[in-house]
Amino acid sequence: MKKLLLILLSALMFLMGFTSYAKNIEESKINKISGLVNSDLEDKVLEVEGKKGAAKALFIPAREVFTKLNFDIYWNGEDKSCYFKKGIKNIKVKLGSKIYTTSNKNRIELDYAPMLIDMKMYLPIDVLYYLLDYDTFIVADTIYIRNAIDGIKTGIVNEAKYSLAYPVFFSTEDVKRAYRNNINEQIKKFVDEQVEKAKNDAKLKKMYFTYDIARSDDSLVSLCFYINNVYNDDSTSSKFYTKTFNFNSAEEISFEDLIKKEQNVRETILEDLTKTEEEKNSIRNNIKNYYIVDNSIILYYYKDEVGSSNIGSHYVRSEDLKFYINEEYLKYFN
Repeated sequence: MKKLLLILLSALMFLMGFTSYAKNIEESKINKISGLVNSDLEDKVLEVEGKKGAAKALFIPAREVFTKLNFDIYWNGEDKSCYFKKGIKNIKVKLGSKIYTTSNKNRIELDYAPMLIDMKMYLPIDVLYYLLDYDTFIVADTIYIRNAIDGIKTGIVNEAKYSLAYPVFFSTEDVKRAYRNNINEQIKKFVDEQVEKAKNDAKLKKMYFTYDIARSDDSLVSLCFYINNVYNDDSTSSKFYTKTFNFNSAEEISFEDLIKKEQNVRETILEDLTKTEEEKNSIRNNIKNYYIVDNSIILYYYKDEVGSSNIGSHYVRSEDLKFYINEEYLKYFN
């Protein structure tokens, strides 16, 4: 429990800092991951031994989770079935049955049936993912449940020393699929680099790796990555990284590509970040990162080690983009 509290406190402090960087941006424009924290649930998520050769199955306390997701719940004591409804989303489940009925009357078979434990129903987490179109995964003791975004699912890796959740892009069109796969390869390379660091850090107890989607459309995808580390002495640290891609060519767009190199532009950025000459000189060559939300850009720099959450930022509004960015990239903004 002590480890969990440290993780959650570290993540909360980090995310609070991150959201302040986007203070001028409408919250609705950021596809933030929402989480139901297992430690805050009265009834815990259950791990059940999987079928031969399969990973452990995860079961969620149905009433508590669906209540938090604002579903209406109807129980039928005669046939031991339950109906969950929220707008056009609805499913019907039955104790002991692997067949689940969806809103369009489709009957879908999953690997596991609902279970009754201490007079409470538990459902396999796959119900959220496959039947209700939630992008769902678990990192540490947090169940992340997010409305699915077209063309994006979450890749999951859970090992003793690290727990990962990262975006996986897909397309039904052959040409687009090739570009999406190229983006996936670049993301996976970055993820693998962080895994290698975790494996080689003897002081590290566990690394938790998650992400947010700042922008995703037919032209650009801009991603934020969070790393929360817990060490053997129960101390913690947080790191923050971003990546932005041209969604049609899979080219990663670097800070140096995007931002004009003219001295007056670079000096303006420094002026916006800090007023002291000493700090200007210390960060002058360390402003190399950004992410995009809607039609605005957030530039930031690391105050100490690269990737740390100790960063400063500068918000570039859409009306100021022509001053800051190279003309060839203006096409990505309305």
